[in-house]
Amino acid sequence: EWDQPPAEMRPPGSVPIK
Repeated sequence: EWDQPPAEMRPPGSVPIK
């Protein structure tokens, strides 16, 4: 788990990290 904003706040170019 990374310190990243929720998928809704992620830019459309970011890769979701699981």
